[in-house]
Amino acid sequence: MVRLSSPDYRFQGLEFYSGNFSIRGDVLRETGSFNTKYSVSEDSELGLRMTNAGIEVVLESGAAAMQYIEKDFPGFAEYIIERGKISVPYTLDYPGTFPYRRICVYNIGSLKWRLFRNGLVWMSGIFPQFPALVARLVKRLEKIAPGRMNRYYSLSLDYYFWLGVSTALKQMKDSNELESKMKSHREPRCNDFISTFKPAPEPERVL
Repeated sequence: MVRLSSPDYRFQGLEFYSGNFSIRGDVLRETGSFNTKYSVSEDSELGLRMTNAGIEVVLESGAAAMQYIEKDFPGFAEYIIERGKISVPYTLDYPGTFPYRRICVYNIGSLKWRLFRNGLVWMSGIFPQFPALVARLVKRLEKIAPGRMNRYYSLSLDYYFWLGVSTALKQMKDSNELESKMKSHREPRCNDFISTFKPAPEPERVL
């Protein structure tokens, strides 16, 4: 929030979250609304197009929004799987975003965990009910090891994300290059995104 609200900060597309924003109707019609191809991350995709169109987004720190998430862990796991799935067509559509998205960190983390995670993903391909069994195990751990849940949540959600990625790669054509790039990439995820489409024109201020 401090970085986003600094006077000299310029909005960057991948940081766009649409939970609480307003825009003139004519500007939105010109840019195009949410792309229904993306079941998740549709707001950051819109943010990329807004950035490319030179539309300036201004943070209003006095505008507050509350978001209530009512999903239990199995429901949240399904959401993370979907995020993994959508990461594949998203990155194929916008290859310049690759080093700024989670899909680039396949090789980040301990080798022991990555091998174990790959085994979990493989098991999920053999036994369709396996992801649900993992979710049930996590629910059980919530009761017997509450003090360690941050660790268990992090590992299990990492597994679910890459399960989604793996599922999408198998279903999509022309994804071999992306898969090879993903598995050979060794750099950490970048945070400071700048539009990779083309130099944007001078921004038009949206009030």
